[in-house]
Amino acid sequence: MFSRVAQRLKAFNTALQGEGHTEWVQSLAFSSAGDKLATGSGDKTARIWSAETGEQQHVLCGHRNSVLCLAFSPAGDKLATSGEDKTARIWSAETGEQQHALCGHRNSVLCLAF
Repeated sequence: MFSRVAQRLKAFNTALQGEGHTEWVQSLAFSSAGDKLATGSGDKTARIWSAETGEQQHVLCGHRNSVLCLAFSPAGDKLATSGEDKTARIWSAETGEQQHALCGHRNSVLCLAF
């Protein structure tokens, strides 16, 4: 199992060196199937990558500040993100489209889970 994770992190590292975030990666999460990796960054984006190849699949734009937390749904078809802009957002992990924005928090959203 460790070698499988190491291989996927190597693919992720390769992807970040070529294209990807322009600020520090502050969070990451694997889908339960292990086929997708999501990253959140100070560049105000989250990104979904193929964990097998390291290829970027989607750039999720909508946050107005750093993306601090990420969580895939148990089925892996949705991604929740949250951050310093005091919002949590739900995205389609298949299309990269935002499905919901949960606004109204008084401070940064530091944790989330399905």
